[in-house]
This record gives sequence, C-alpha cells and structure tokens, in this order.
Amino acid sequence: MEIPFLHFVLPSLKWFRMALRLVDSGAHEEHVLPMGYQNCRPSSRKTWAYGYEISPPMTPKRLKAIEHLLEAEHTNARRETRTWQGRFVVQEQVTHILVVSDSPDQALEVNRRLEAELSRLNAVFSVTPPLPIGGGEGG
Repeated sequence: MEIPFLHFVLPSLKWFRMALRLVDSGAHEEHVLPMGYQNCRPSSRKTWAYGYEISPPMTPKRLKAIEHLLEAEHTNARRETRTWQGRFVVQEQVTHILVVSDSPDQALEVNRRLEAELSRLNAVFSVTPPLPIGGGEGG
C-alpha cells in the first residue's frame, strides 16, 4: 500500500513509511483471540499512525524504560484484541517513536505514561497528528 500524499505533505517524516510497511505486513493483525472468538474481529479496521519526535536523539540506554512501556502496551493490546504498536526509529538528528494504532486518540493512558516518562528523562519532544494509513472505509 502506498499513500503518495503522505510523502508529499510530510517529506521530513520518512518514518511513516515504516507504518505503511507494518500495516502491509499484517503486523497490526497479529491478535490472539480466545477459542470461539476468531470470527468476531471486524473484517477491516481503520489504522492510524502518529509519532513522537525526540530531539536531540537519546541513547538506547536512556530509552530502556520507554522500550519496556511500548512492549507492555503492545502485549496489552494483543490481549484485548486491539491494535497498538510503538517502535523506535533512530536517526542522526532525532529519535522517533512511531505508533500504529486502531484509534486516532492520543489521550489514552499509554500516551500519558509515555509523555510522563519522556518528561522524566527531560526529553524535548513533539507529537504529530494521527494520520489514517489503512483499513476501514476510505483507508
């Protein structure tokens, strides 16, 4: 799946391509459903991507607590049959945390915990608006 307007409107955010690859690979559908519930999943779920941009970039050692937070939320999402995955994209000038979710809501508890941890680390960060990247009608 290729969404050309993303590359036109957000040329500096090449990491959105990772979100597209994540959606194309089906990684957002790796939910584990209890026996008998396999057919309850909606046939196509809208998927959103947004990111945290941390500048200057931080070392992997400093980001360890955030890595654990991202892993825990992904595990919770799988257990609850939702889509939520956060990944680091490290570049020379900036570190991104790419989030792919089935909700554009950025006021979730995980977002508050993530932002609190970034603040605790004295990280300067910004958050991009969510963009639809796949699934659902029009996606």
